[in-house]
Amino acid sequence: MKGSPVDKKSPVGEAGIGFGLLVFQLFLYPFVEKIVGPIVIARISGVLTIPLLTSYPYIAMLTGFSLTLVLNCASVLKNSFSVSASINL
Repeated sequence: MKGSPVDKKSPVGEAGIGFGLLVFQLFLYPFVEKIVGPIVIARISGVLTIPLLTSYPYIAMLTGFSLTLVLNCASVLKNSFSVSASINL
């Protein structure tokens, strides 16, 4: 669809995603890594990525602000999962 928020990212949306990733890497990841260990984090990230990616067709049914909000949240989660899996390599 031409002109939909899915076609283009706004700088504000990208900044929000980057900020969410920064907060995850600085505060949440070290705390969780100390508790459960890096291998378990990679496994949990892999398992949680599957339902997140399968929910994208349902996210695409949303419109307006709800689409933008849910898509940005899903993007932050997906990026956080991929970073936590790649940090452990």
